[in-house]
Amino acid sequence: MKRLPALCLLLLMVVGGCGYRVPAQKTAWVGLDHRLLYVEFFVNHTAEPYLDHFLTEAVVRQLARSRQFELTEDRQAADLVLTGSALRFESRPSAYDRQDRIAEYEAVLEIRARLEETGDGSVLWQEELLRSENYPAADDKNRQLEFRSRVAGLAAARLAEDLQARLLDAF
Repeated sequence: MKRLPALCLLLLMVVGGCGYRVPAQKTAWVGLDHRLLYVEFFVNHTAEPYLDHFLTEAVVRQLARSRQFELTEDRQAADLVLTGSALRFESRPSAYDRQDRIAEYEAVLEIRARLEETGDGSVLWQEELLRSENYPAADDKNRQLEFRSRVAGLAAARLAEDLQARLLDAF
């Protein structure tokens, strides 16, 4: 029983000294006090079809989950506008089988996004983001194109997650 207070003190010192901290209750939204956000349709500067659709849909779906702001479909009513574009999409072999045939590809998607105030057009945030995803090779050309299209959608979804994290500046 005499060891209990000493043991509790030791436990408090270990827990207190380990660097653990309680996470912040609020995230730092780069949009400051603005609440209404309009997401403009992303522009596709690549030859990859449907990237504009994949990106816009993924970003809207991801941002709709946030409580820091509210999405609006009326650009005129919005405090902020998020614009974006697909800058680069490339696919290259990343793995080979024993017969030296391509077994896997790596797809790289790079985007630029910008958050600006609707009133004066001032830019609050702008960044280029990059994601790469792997997908299997296929002998059938149609199947190969299907894999490529799926991975483009997956990369867009992951970039939407990254974009939200940057906008909320959670870390």
